[in-house]
Amino acid sequence: MKKIAVIPCSAKDPEGIWAKKAVDILIQAGAQVLYPFGTLPETKGAVPMIGESIYAECDIVVGFGGDGSLINIALGAAEYGKAILGCNMGNVGYLAEVELQELSDITKILRNEYRVEERMVLAVQGTSGIRYALNDVVVSRGAAARISEIALTVDDHEIGVFRSDGLILATPTGSTAYSMSAGGPVIDPALECIAVTPICPHQFGAKPMVFSPSTVLGVVNRCNDGRKMTISLDGHMTSELSGGETFYVRKASMKCRFVRIKQRVFCNTLKKIKKY
Repeated sequence: MKKIAVIPCSAKDPEGIWAKKAVDILIQAGAQVLYPFGTLPETKGAVPMIGESIYAECDIVVGFGGDGSLINIALGAAEYGKAILGCNMGNVGYLAEVELQELSDITKILRNEYRVEERMVLAVQGTSGIRYALNDVVVSRGAAARISEIALTVDDHEIGVFRSDGLILATPTGSTAYSMSAGGPVIDPALECIAVTPICPHQFGAKPMVFSPSTVLGVVNRCNDGRKMTISLDGHMTSELSGGETFYVRKASMKCRFVRIKQRVFCNTLKKIKKY
C-alpha cells in the first residue's frame, strides 16, 4: 500500500475542500493518506502528521496551489528524495500536472502509471548558512532608488562589475519567470545550467550569460556607501548583503522531482507564456 501525502494550499483553499476530495479519492482507491496536522477534517484512513515528518514517511506527495506554493512543497519533498504531483490552483500552473477538474487522475500514481521528471535546484551559501531555490536567486537594490554595483565571480575569478538594479541567477525552471521578464534566455528545463541576467543594467555590453552546472558563482556587494542589498529566493526575501559581503550559488546535490502522468512538450510551456 502506497503512502500518499496530501498537502493543501491554505491561501487558495482555506477550508481544504479540494485537498479533502483528493484524500477521499485516494483512500477509496486503496492508498494510505497522510496530511499536515490541523489542516483538514479528520478522515478515517488518513493520518495527521506534524512538521516535515510527513515527507519522510510518504512515498509520493500530492500538493495543491499555484507555482509558488508548489515550489515550497517541492523543495520540502526534495530534501527527503520524494516526488510531488502538483494540482493547479493558480493562473498558469507551469509546475502543476493536473487541473482541479482532473483530480480523479491522481489515482494513476497508485497504478504506477507515471514517470518522474527531475529539475535542477540552486544551493545558496552566505552568512546565514545554505538555502535552496528551484526558480531563482535575486540580489537587488531593495528600497534604495539608486543604481547598485554588483561584482560577479566565476570559480573565484571576477568577470565584471554590474551597475544595475540587481542580478538574477536562475535555473532552467526559473528561466520562464523573472529572468525572462528581465530579458534573460528561455531554457529547456531538461537542461542543467545557471543563467545570470542583469536587472536594468546602466552599461553597454551587460548581457545575460549562461554557465555550466559545475560552476560556482559568487555575488559581491560593491556599493561603497554602506548600502545593503536584499537576497530573495524564489520570490521570498531571505537576507541582506552588506557592503563587501559575498554569497555563493552553485548546483545543489538534491533535485526537485515532479510526477508526470501526461505527455509534456516544452513548446506547450512556451505557449502558456505567450497566452499570459
